[in-house]
Amino acid sequence: MERIFNNYKSRQLRKLRSNQWLAFSLSRGFTNTGDWSSSIREYQRVLEVTPEDIKRVANKYLTKTNRTVAYLVKPEEHVDNAEPQTGGPGL
Repeated sequence: MERIFNNYKSRQLRKLRSNQWLAFSLSRGFTNTGDWSSSIREYQRVLEVTPEDIKRVANKYLTKTNRTVAYLVKPEEHVDNAEPQTGGPGL
């Protein structure tokens, strides 16, 4: 976690060197919450994340019933007379 937090801190500090990024961050905070300082609180909240928090969220959302699987397959040969297909599984 220490390495992750150090990387996060250094990225955020580099961003703050840019007036454009600073303006974006403050305006995003104001637009989303009505408070320009929310971006500062967001930074602090990220640094309070624990390994237990990550495990809890992963166990809640990364489940077999809450996933999308994609398969890469080789394209079939082009067929000029192919009928268009509509719908999806169960339709």
